[in-house]
Amino acid sequence: MATFAFLLILGIVAVAGSTSGKRVETANDGTAGIATLKRLSAVQEQAAVEARAVAIVSETAEESEAVKEDEIVEEEPQEKEADYWDTHFVVKVKDSLNVRKRASQKSKQVGILFKNGGGKILEAKGNWLKIESGNLKGYVKKSYCLTGKRAERFAKKHGLYRAKALSSGLRVRYKASTESRIYTVVDKGSSLATSAKEAKSEEWVAVNYNGKRAFVASEYVKVSVRYEKGLTMKEYQKKLAEEAAKKKAAEEAARAAGSSRSSSETTTTQQSSVAADVDDVTLLAALIQCEAGTQSYEGMLAVGAVVCNRIRSSRYPNTLRGVIYQRGQFGPARSGILARRLAGSIHSSCRRAAEAALGGADNVGGALHFQSVRSGIQGLVIGGHVFF
Repeated sequence: MATFAFLLILGIVAVAGSTSGKRVETANDGTAGIATLKRLSAVQEQAAVEARAVAIVSETAEESEAVKEDEIVEEEPQEKEADYWDTHFVVKVKDSLNVRKRASQKSKQVGILFKNGGGKILEAKGNWLKIESGNLKGYVKKSYCLTGKRAERFAKKHGLYRAKALSSGLRVRYKASTESRIYTVVDKGSSLATSAKEAKSEEWVAVNYNGKRAFVASEYVKVSVRYEKGLTMKEYQKKLAEEAAKKKAAEEAARAAGSSRSSSETTTTQQSSVAADVDDVTLLAALIQCEAGTQSYEGMLAVGAVVCNRIRSSRYPNTLRGVIYQRGQFGPARSGILARRLAGSIHSSCRRAAEAALGGADNVGGALHFQSVRSGIQGLVIGGHVFF
C-alpha cells in the first residue's frame, strides 16, 4: 500500500512538471494556462488582463469598417515569399492607377487600382503587365508596380501582411517572451499588421499595435497578405454614386442642424462616458492633435466629442478604433499621419481633451460630423471647424 501511494505521488509530480513548462499565449488554455500563470502572480496576470479588457482589439471588424470585405483579397502564400511576389504585384502610387484594356496609354480604361492595391500577374508585355485583381483584368504600366523582393519589402513596411488570431484570448506582448507585459488581448479572427522588422525567433511574430512594435506567438496566428482589389469601371461608378449619396445626406443633416443651432456659442453638456484605457486615450489624443492641434482647447474637445458621439450612435462602429479607422472619415488615419503622430509626442492639452471627451464632455450638441469652415456648411463653428 505504501509503495502504491509513493508511485501515485511520483505520477502527480511528473504530470505537474510536464504541464508547467508548456508555453501559453491564449487566455483559454485550460490546465496549461493555470500552470504557467503560477510562475507569475495569478492575481497580477488576471489584473493585467482585466485592466485591458476594454482595449480588446478586433481588427477584423476594423478592416470591415475601413474597407469592405468584398473589396479585400486575402491570400496565404503557398510558395516561398519570393516566388509569390514573382507572380503577384502591388501598386506604388499616391492615389490610384488606371487599368487599360490593351497595353497602350491610348487604350480604353477598364478599371482602377487604388493605393496599396495588388493582384496577380498574368503576363508581361514590354513596359506593361497584364493583371487580374478581383473582377478586373487589364494592363498597367510596369513602372507603377512592384514585384519580387521590392514588393515583399513594400508589403511588410505598409502593413499588407496581417497576423490573424486563430483562437480567442491571444496576448499581444511588449517583448517576444511569455514573461513580458501584455499590451492587450485580441479575439479570434482579429488581425494585426506585421512589423517590417521581423522577430528574431520563429516562435514569435512581430506586429504593429497602436504604432508600436509588439509580439504574438506564431503558433496562434496565421500570416497572410491582404490588399485592396481593383474595381471595374462599373464597380467604380457604383462606388462613386454611393459616396455622393452619403455626402448629400450629410449636407442635408448639416442644414437641418444649422437651423436650430447658434453658429458660434458653445455649451458643454455631459453625455455617457466611453469605456477606454490608456491606449484609447493616446489614440484619440493623437487624432485630436492631427485635426485640431493648433486650435484652442474648445476646438480640441469638439473633435474628441464628435468621435465619442459616433461611438454612442447606432450609425457608426461602437468602438474607438472602429470609428477612427472607418474608411473615408478621418484623413490622418487614412494617410498615415495619425500613425506617425502615435509614434511621436502628443501635446498634454490634446490628452486632456481626449480624456474629457471619453468622460462624456460634449461641446458640440451631439454633432456627428465636422468640416473646415471654408466648406460653407452651416452649423456650430468652433475654431477652424464647423460641427453639424
